[in-house]
Amino acid sequence: MSASCWVITSSVLDNVYKVPRLPQPGESVLVSSIEKFFGGKGTNQAIACARSGAPTFALGCVGEDETGDEFIALMMQEGINVAGMRQSKTSPTGQAAISVQPDGLNQISVYVGANMDMSVAQIEAAGINPDDYVLCQLEVPFAVVQAASHKAKFILNPAPHSDISDELISMCFAITPNETEAKALTEILPVDEISMSKACDYLLARGAQNVLLTLGDRGVYWKSSSESGFFPAPLVRAVDTTGAGDVFNGCLVARLAHGDDFPSALEYSVAAASLSVTRPGAVPSIPTDGETRRFLAEGQD
Repeated sequence: MSASCWVITSSVLDNVYKVPRLPQPGESVLVSSIEKFFGGKGTNQAIACARSGAPTFALGCVGEDETGDEFIALMMQEGINVAGMRQSKTSPTGQAAISVQPDGLNQISVYVGANMDMSVAQIEAAGINPDDYVLCQLEVPFAVVQAASHKAKFILNPAPHSDISDELISMCFAITPNETEAKALTEILPVDEISMSKACDYLLARGAQNVLLTLGDRGVYWKSSSESGFFPAPLVRAVDTTGAGDVFNGCLVARLAHGDDFPSALEYSVAAASLSVTRPGAVPSIPTDGETRRFLAEGQD
């Protein structure tokens, strides 16, 4: 029987403005098109987890507004249990304003909004079992992150980067920094297997049980106290890398909850993240379990 996956969600509506060039201070430029996308690391991770076939429970906070209703409806549509979500009466749902010029250079302003109204009480009331998995990121109050770390098998995606205590790291069943986050946490840039191993050793010494360095199109390096391995990403034609790390984390938790060992879960999750970058958008790019398995099978032919 599969364990359950509890995902600490963060919900941000991305408002993307296409502009001929980014405005200078005090300047106005005309927008050629506007697009809206559901986003937030936690939302992306929860959907990736659910599409990989794991029982998924969302814990988070959105506004008591139309956008908040839309986020909850999206999660329900994906088969995610939203009983642990709440809607803030005081803060609107998180939003981002993203201006993008033709070469992809952008300016981003983020209002976290109701994400910061999530409470420790939601974690305590959730009914999380010790054998379950809790996936968390850092777009919610730190007190919530700390409370979640004491529940079940805690997996931390340390993004966006923030100073993290030894106490929190020691609670991590797994921690999944990217290259930039690994450098900030360990002062070691993981450029080759020697530096990857050293960066992992630093976090293992601080108490993490498993360290997974996510290395973009290179793949993932994993190390525990007794095992290690490098899992290269398959060569694909990237269209949009938005949310690829979230796909990896959500799929990893799903496969571990299904009972996979780390090597099997990592092979699957790296494939899912690689497949996602061949499609535009964050949520629309997240593959289903069937799509990931077909992609894996094609790569082995």
